[in-house]
Amino acid sequence: MGDHDGEDPGRVSRHLGCHLRQAAGRAASLTFSIDRPTAARLGVSVQAIDDILYDAFGQRQVATLLTQVSQSHVVQELDPRFQLDAGALDHLYVRSTTTQKLIPLAMLVTLRPGVLPVTVNHQGSLPATTLSFNLLV
Repeated sequence: MGDHDGEDPGRVSRHLGCHLRQAAGRAASLTFSIDRPTAARLGVSVQAIDDILYDAFGQRQVATLLTQVSQSHVVQELDPRFQLDAGALDHLYVRSTTTQKLIPLAMLVTLRPGVLPVTVNHQGSLPATTLSFNLLV
């Protein structure tokens, strides 16, 4: 940062440090909620939505190839370049059990961006947190 831009380097670094401390230990997340009344009205079960998401973002074993000495599992998964992109959800469809038509998943879910902790500390089997502060500041 040069002297000509009028910014105090100390103020800028304190501001940046504050934001970095707030973001430390956090990861971007995407929370999604199923609109159950709409899904029921269109004939789509929650299990069907769960299945389509697992098919797209999980690793579903679809076959086993057997030879005389070994076996190999065939796994279906989404192309890795789409696995971290929320836009992939716009290309997923669920079949209605009443009309047999494909329903866009975007009609049935609401997406909310947010942040989550990278790790969750535990005390025994329960989640725990440690609070600390400095009385001298």
